[in-house]
Amino acid sequence: MEFNAIDQIKHFYGIQETDLEEVRKLLRVKLANIHPDKTGGQFGSKKQQNDYEELNSAIELISNSNTNNSLLITNKEWAVVQQNIDYLTKLVKQNNLISQNEFEKSLV
Repeated sequence: MEFNAIDQIKHFYGIQETDLEEVRKLLRVKLANIHPDKTGGQFGSKKQQNDYEELNSAIELISNSNTNNSLLITNKEWAVVQQNIDYLTKLVKQNNLISQNEFEKSLV
């Protein structure tokens, strides 16, 4: 699975924590439990390798979200963005012009 949002990661792994550092720690524990060092340096199965890679990807996404350059947003924030895009698309299709004030209100 390719993760695009922290909420997606939390849902996939059944994590209720809100603190990102705690989420990352929980994922690192899961990762340690399936690390190939536990099985003599090799993965026990292809599924175990895939699970390891997914967890690693999730941890990396969360770690990168802690930087100031992060573009990650929650699913709720993305839904608001989508609603605004849909609204503005309808206005463009109708060739209706709106004032700057109306435009700014639609983004809130």
